[in-house]
Amino acid sequence: DFLEKPEGTMFVVTGNHVTLEDGTGIVHTSPAFGADDFEIGKKYGVRILNPVNLQGKFASQGMPWDGMFVKDADVEIMKYLKGKGLLLKNEKILHTYPFCYRCGSPLLYYPLDTWFIRVSTIRDLLMENNQRINWIPPFLKDGRFGNFLAEAKDWALSRNRYWGTPLPIWVCENGHKYAVGSREEIEKMGGKVPEDLHRPFIDDVVIKCNQCGSDMKREPYVIDTWFDSGSSPYAAEHYPFNQEFDPDASIPVDFITEAIDQTRGWFYTMHVISSLLFGKNAYRNAFTIDFILDEQGRKMSKSKGNSVYALDLINEFGADPARLFFFQGAPWKPKMLDKKFIRDTSRKILGTLSNIYSFFASNANLDGYRYAGLVKSGNMLDRWLLSKVNSTIESVRKNMESFDMHLALKDIEDLIDRFSNFYLRLSRKRFWSEDFNQEKKAAYSTLVYSMDIILKMLAPIAPFYSDYMYRKITNDGESIHFQSYPDPDPAFVDLELEKSLENAYTSLELIRRVRQESNIKNRQPLKEILISTQEKMSRDLLEILEPEMNAREVKFIGENEKPLDMKLGLVLQKAAPILRGKTNSVKNMVENDRKFMEAFLRDGEVTVEGEVLNGELLKVTESPKPGYAYTKDDKSGTEVFINLDLDEKLEAEGFAREIIRRIQVMRKEANLPYDARIETVISPGERQELSLRYYREMISNETLSTKITTDRIEDGKEWDIEGEIVRISIRRV
Repeated sequence: DFLEKPEGTMFVVTGNHVTLEDGTGIVHTSPAFGADDFEIGKKYGVRILNPVNLQGKFASQGMPWDGMFVKDADVEIMKYLKGKGLLLKNEKILHTYPFCYRCGSPLLYYPLDTWFIRVSTIRDLLMENNQRINWIPPFLKDGRFGNFLAEAKDWALSRNRYWGTPLPIWVCENGHKYAVGSREEIEKMGGKVPEDLHRPFIDDVVIKCNQCGSDMKREPYVIDTWFDSGSSPYAAEHYPFNQEFDPDASIPVDFITEAIDQTRGWFYTMHVISSLLFGKNAYRNAFTIDFILDEQGRKMSKSKGNSVYALDLINEFGADPARLFFFQGAPWKPKMLDKKFIRDTSRKILGTLSNIYSFFASNANLDGYRYAGLVKSGNMLDRWLLSKVNSTIESVRKNMESFDMHLALKDIEDLIDRFSNFYLRLSRKRFWSEDFNQEKKAAYSTLVYSMDIILKMLAPIAPFYSDYMYRKITNDGESIHFQSYPDPDPAFVDLELEKSLENAYTSLELIRRVRQESNIKNRQPLKEILISTQEKMSRDLLEILEPEMNAREVKFIGENEKPLDMKLGLVLQKAAPILRGKTNSVKNMVENDRKFMEAFLRDGEVTVEGEVLNGELLKVTESPKPGYAYTKDDKSGTEVFINLDLDEKLEAEGFAREIIRRIQVMRKEANLPYDARIETVISPGERQELSLRYYREMISNETLSTKITTDRIEDGKEWDIEGEIVRISIRRV
């Protein structure tokens, strides 16, 4: 109704983007307002009609909805068609639609005259250069990035904006075009060069066409800002005017990192520009990171109010704890911001190192120890820690060189854990010894050497804490960041010893786990611990471990000695459809007749009521025999059983150890010197009396109590020990 010349505007054509899954399978096509529509229009020669202005409003003369925003006019257009008897049906269909990510307004695709870089002509070169890049993670090479290159479109370079780098193309009235490359070219072509080459000053520059001599004016565009960032390696060197810059020597750069979305942003534009200018890739290694999401897994956004600012995180937790969070897990996977996780990770890594230092400092100050180099030691624990430290250096370096920083941190974290919870726990008595002998000096020097190496390995990841702690442990005023990154010393590495003690560490961790699951504290001695492991422990190693295992007896047992009850049962989900009506009777037979268990363990299958049952239809479940608790490490296959029977004497020793811990806490709170002697008074009670009857000497020795009595006391401190209220008083003598 509103077209003077409707010829060439109304066709019925086919298109691959139209499907029967949504709507009618018939799609209105408007070449001016969509990429697919535009391509269809070009293919079939459809005239481009554009009745909408740059404000998104109808602007053709004579339309009833002239001046209305196109989306607001939808209802009015429907009314118009209905009034003309042209509306067959009107209904709403849910489909995706682009919106402004900032204000939420609906967006319009719009045809504009644009200058392009013909990227489509160098797709093969782009893909060839991509194969020379080490992508982290590797799947981006032929995945997200490679696929994008394979479909690379011509780059729409110009923008209808004011701010930005002016497009340096001048055009004369006869259609001749010229791309200006420097101030000197403008001057040679008769133009006056402004001091500021940006708009609006550059807009006034007129030059003479070198083909026809007429005036040339600059195209009124700026260029895509991604062209600026993609040119940064060369623009920063003032290429091509800086004669000292050698692209052959400088390109490709070694390393680039950004968020994963830059595979279609900065990574892409650098790759395209370098390929166009120099025929090669812009960078050798591309390290990508994914986004940090909020605690509910949503993308952070100002409009949603769920953004967390880095400085706020640093102010709350410190810079290094925040950095440790980013190094946890593969960086190319999205992470949910978890403040509890940040706090826990900082405690596990930095907090544990601080505790190791505090332990060292409190003991070294009493002994007047000063580190003067590593003391050669034959002690098994010292040799193990030195080996573990140096093999970890090798692993950390390997992971860092392959850009797996999260794995490097995991190596360091595991070392710190074993340093604290294995080496230090088992070495405490060496540090507490009153004799300042060679054995004690070896323990001190091994501790300081190991701390020094760990802090240097950790320095790139937690630079502030590492520097702070390094100055304390070494008494050196020089920063850790002036030191060399450690190299492994093969002379210290003993992989067989590491394997043996790793098995011991696993056994101790399993004992702690099964104690926790059984609500038995580590200080409570056990009657018996049974260990089933492929790696046997030497007598020397077992002697080191026994105090930490805290049991009357530790036995290593074979497969047939495990205190396990084994039960054969059906995998009902798979067996029931096969057995059908026999299911219940077969189930009762295999569960209650021992001969089926024996046959299944021997042959891997059994026959019941004429049905052959194999490992897919049967399963064996294991449970500890009455009086035992049990746990297993799936990786190593090590199993640990503890005897839950606690007699009177065992319970008395456990209670005595709880009393010892409370007295030691009170000594610390009273700031008593390490070697100060005390007198101790404990309130009366059946459990206290029993503990003193059996273990008075142990309590005296452990707490340096010259005298221990039981009496009703008003002063001192009240403790709740396993539900028993105990009051304890100490006095220095």
